[in-house]
Amino acid sequence: MVLRFDVGACMKALFEKIIQLADALIDEMYADSTQGMKDPEKKSIDKKYAQYAEGVVKAQIVYGALAIMRSYGTGSAMDTTNPYLQDYMSSHWWNPVRKTTEIVGRPAGEYINILGQKAVSSGRMEGRSLEEKFSPIQPTNGISRMEQRYIRNQYTKVDSEFQRVVKEFLENEMHKFFYNTGG
Repeated sequence: MVLRFDVGACMKALFEKIIQLADALIDEMYADSTQGMKDPEKKSIDKKYAQYAEGVVKAQIVYGALAIMRSYGTGSAMDTTNPYLQDYMSSHWWNPVRKTTEIVGRPAGEYINILGQKAVSSGRMEGRSLEEKFSPIQPTNGISRMEQRYIRNQYTKVDSEFQRVVKEFLENEMHKFFYNTGG
């Protein structure tokens, strides 16, 4: 008797389960992170379902500027614990005369706004508060709440769900890939 194990078929079946889980988690994470967002903000989000390539299963949610602004807030209402805030403040999108989170006028000239569009400032309001005209947005904290629950803690929902799926596969399906060739 020769016992054989079909590694290829086993791995294919396991990856199918992992891809199904990744897609379900992406849907959950999207729903969790978009609570309190309006349609234009949700439309700025690109949800990419799981794909397998070169030994890696990848699924992701790419948040657009409108979704990020709703989640982390804007102006003086901005959540300053946002883990991405320093990157934003160091980027070309940050108003160079803005010293705090308060929304202020830009210097005269062309610039690319947070939506990636070319804009022109007269410079007339440079450094002066614009928060009466552009009310700060209160943060929903949807993205940060989702990240803490699903991916940022030492042990997350992503971890526990992947462990559950692999354990169920080992207990209920692994035996299907062993067979006796009789000789």
